[in-house]
Amino acid sequence: MLTANRRLSRDLLHRYSEIRRSAGDTVWKTPLVLPFDAFLLRLHGELLVAGEIGSSVLDRAQSEQMWLDALTDVADNQHQPFLSPIKTAASLAHAWTIMQGYRDKGQDVGTLGSPQTSVSANEQRNDPQTGPAAIPELVQGDLFAEPAADDVSQPTVLQQDAEFAYGGRDVKLFLAVAERFQQELATSNRVDMAGLPDKLADKLSRLLEKNPASELQERFPSLRSPLLVFGYLSLTPQQKRFLSLLERCQTVSELSPAANAAPGTESEASPGAVQAGFTDSEHELKSSANWCLALLNQRRQSGVVPPRIGIVLPDLANEREKIARTFDNTFFPGCTPDEILAIGRPYDIGLGSPLAEWPLVQPALALIDLVTSTVDAPRFSHMLLSPYTGARDKELDFRLRFDRAMRAKGSHEISLQSLLLLQKRQQQAETGNKENGEQPRDHIPRGFSGMLQRLEKIPLTDATLSVWCSRYNDMLKAAHWPGNALGSHEHQTVQV
Repeated sequence: MLTANRRLSRDLLHRYSEIRRSAGDTVWKTPLVLPFDAFLLRLHGELLVAGEIGSSVLDRAQSEQMWLDALTDVADNQHQPFLSPIKTAASLAHAWTIMQGYRDKGQDVGTLGSPQTSVSANEQRNDPQTGPAAIPELVQGDLFAEPAADDVSQPTVLQQDAEFAYGGRDVKLFLAVAERFQQELATSNRVDMAGLPDKLADKLSRLLEKNPASELQERFPSLRSPLLVFGYLSLTPQQKRFLSLLERCQTVSELSPAANAAPGTESEASPGAVQAGFTDSEHELKSSANWCLALLNQRRQSGVVPPRIGIVLPDLANEREKIARTFDNTFFPGCTPDEILAIGRPYDIGLGSPLAEWPLVQPALALIDLVTSTVDAPRFSHMLLSPYTGARDKELDFRLRFDRAMRAKGSHEISLQSLLLLQKRQQQAETGNKENGEQPRDHIPRGFSGMLQRLEKIPLTDATLSVWCSRYNDMLKAAHWPGNALGSHEHQTVQV
């Protein structure tokens, strides 16, 4: 059985074990339940051992580093620096994965910005089965309305498509980095997870031209057992192409009802369900918020108790702030965060913010990285100017000047050792400039300088986990983290 993710695989295996235990069994053969990606890696390993394929698969860390290297090369050639290259590279990799899943077989990367692609996207949006028209009448009207003809403040979808067709700045950057990424894959004879299904499908297709399906099943164990694809609402064209090759290998692939249903149709397993297409993820999110608001208002006006509405969103951990902002703007237009908090939100986001993203915790983690390794310029500025590390009153003014001086120097990576070296040069300069009263532009504030001296005394030699915990605690104490003026919520954060 092939599932959509690891969590579903574990859940199905757990349920199967419960069924066997309830039947009184004490020993049984564990069924093969794998996520789709794990099955791809399994089949690739079998082909690799058999000598039918020579390319290795990039793991996640290798892929991230290759995208970062490709972005760095393109940025250097175009003299276009990025404030956050790591996040930019991650966004490009995510776009690459989506593109690989939905582009036509054999379609070149450079053709994705062509006018034909934009026309096809617009036709798909206007399709009565997959476009916004497929949503129930409850959410029609202004929900999907385009800007008025005389409203020049917002571009229409056609204008956006035309801009995309002629290659906007972001599109050109993506195509350039993607081309560099492909070149590096070819040079190193590797393949990434996004392109692995097509790679395996091409190899199986060539093998089927020379060998019968029964022989392939004998050579490759992954092709012997019938497959059930479960847990997908829909399959990408890339996944469908791969499964069609498995069917040619006489590996029966059955789809769950949701994945096998045609777009815009209802299935027996989910009565009343409708599939709709949107211009982009932002349009989809706004439409979901409008749909919830319209449904709640309709139920309230009719005197019916409002229903409980659940919205399942991908990548919730990374998109949490965007989701909260969209729903706040929809349900409370024109209200400030304090006003919304006083009124009370009728919705809640199931996944809380990661601890590392809490304002009180961010400078603490940046401080630890500063002592043990390095931090980039934005994180250093955030730690330097944070009230939780002593940036208050007059000390804040000195730190602001020091931060501007560090930015002017163009320091990208900052460590404790580099700051101590700067502190030493500053002391020498102050000694030579006592007569004229001058101070270096990058003058380290007195309070921050004392913190650096305390941090220098903390040893960084190899030690046990308990010793390192004590050292981390000493680092935070040296910075006087988290300060004294803590509110109730901040105090609870420290306890966590």
